[in-house]
Amino acid sequence: MQVLARYADPDEGTAAVPETRPNVILVLSESFWDPTRLEGVTFSRDPIPFFHSLQERYPSGWLVSPEFAGSTANVEFEVLTGLSMQFLPDGVLAYTQYMDRPIESLASILARQGYQTTVVSPWSRDFYNSDGAYKAMGFQTFISSEMMRQDFSGPYIADREVARNIIEATARTDGPDFVFANTAENHYAYTRDKFDEYTIRVTGTGLSELGVELLETYAEGCLHADQMLKTLVEYYSQVDEPTLLVFFGDHLPLLGKNYQIYKESGYISGPEDLDFARKMYEVPVVVWYNYMPPKPEPIYMGANYLGPYVLRTAGVSGTPFTRYLEDMKNRVPAIPARRYWPDWGIHTWELAEYKALQHDILFGEQFVYRPLREQTAAAAAQ
Repeated sequence: MQVLARYADPDEGTAAVPETRPNVILVLSESFWDPTRLEGVTFSRDPIPFFHSLQERYPSGWLVSPEFAGSTANVEFEVLTGLSMQFLPDGVLAYTQYMDRPIESLASILARQGYQTTVVSPWSRDFYNSDGAYKAMGFQTFISSEMMRQDFSGPYIADREVARNIIEATARTDGPDFVFANTAENHYAYTRDKFDEYTIRVTGTGLSELGVELLETYAEGCLHADQMLKTLVEYYSQVDEPTLLVFFGDHLPLLGKNYQIYKESGYISGPEDLDFARKMYEVPVVVWYNYMPPKPEPIYMGANYLGPYVLRTAGVSGTPFTRYLEDMKNRVPAIPARRYWPDWGIHTWELAEYKALQHDILFGEQFVYRPLREQTAAAAAQ
């Protein structure tokens, strides 16, 4: 499509591969959030101390998620493809309804540059049509729950088992790896019988007994996620492989019906709050690497822009579409649900091109991809 002509690279598909290609590891941590944002709640210890320590030295901040308390696959869809759930009907699941054709993603982009691409997921292969969706996006290997050790923490496979599989995936290859991983351990529900041991106590003047129970259970799960992050950073700090690790949440947790615990803690009064969308759809992200001096930088963007950011940070080539998204992020840093556009100063016309490009990718002739595919085919024929 002509709109992408100004983002074309004449050497696309033929340019030399850069000498330094870091491993790129993305970890989507189930329901990961920073519960210390609840100002009316006191925790006996920091639920995410290692994450907070990385924030002081490395890029970190917030992604705007398209979801609250569920539909993780839609967050994956945005992160991996750069497409937006806000251009699709409310309530849809992109993986099950729209992934019936090849879709460019971080996996396909990096695979063309010599990366081994792997998904690590503690869910089954048919969950949210994961097997079909990951194939459509160009992943070469899918390590699902059926292939993992049945190491549980509560009712779900433990975060530590996901970390083990990430490490094994990169250790078994000689070249650079792209690993996208998600977790399950801190999934709803947060009742007292979830974990065998609780090490964090919660107090708050407005909290009900249920609120204390849910928050103590949720905080324990956050602590386990934080320990997973620490395991990965410690391992890749010691290996002689340049590695970029991005760790982020998918959505805020479901803490009671009708936002009960968020209200009890004073975090929100209800959906009518002017800053409701920012409070309930911002998820934390941190970027760690072992091949550059650490430098703290603020991050704030929609989840749909994370892929282009990762490519740029890793120093590997993107595509006209990813470069378009980088430009788009400078104009509209995040795209919340459509009902919030007026409050965020977003106008429909600003997103018209983006929406048209997405429609071409999902439902049209995929003109967006044609120049890149022609260049790649020509290079392969030489």
